[in-house]
Amino acid sequence: MRVTAMMTTHAAPAWSWWLRCCALCLLSAWLNVATAQEQAFAGNWQGVWHIGMSSGKVVLKLDNTAQGAIGFTNLPGFAAETVLQKTEVQASWLSLWVQSDNSAQLSARLQLKPSGTSLEGMGQYAGAGIKLELHKAD
Repeated sequence: MRVTAMMTTHAAPAWSWWLRCCALCLLSAWLNVATAQEQAFAGNWQGVWHIGMSSGKVVLKLDNTAQGAIGFTNLPGFAAETVLQKTEVQASWLSLWVQSDNSAQLSARLQLKPSGTSLEGMGQYAGAGIKLELHKAD
């Protein structure tokens, strides 16, 4: 006994192909913008941090995906270089989170200034406000 299946083919309407093409173009443009935003933060940054009357130096190293490490002087709980747990880029803003050796988390939101060579912002560390000011080192 021989069984044959009937196959029916339906041609997709022309607008369906057009919608798929538009969606692909929009996705591609969005990915390019997201990548360009992250790359704007890439590089080595150096500056200062302030918590109340305390201060010290800070070094931030970011790759093309805005991942990297941060290091502080005079800030208990941090080594010369600590890997960032998480980063998020939204337009000209970089949000970062990093865990200290004593389990306190530092979080900050830094704005890339129009010159593209400085980052400034505020954050929290162990219940205190922290101010960060960095300049592009490379």
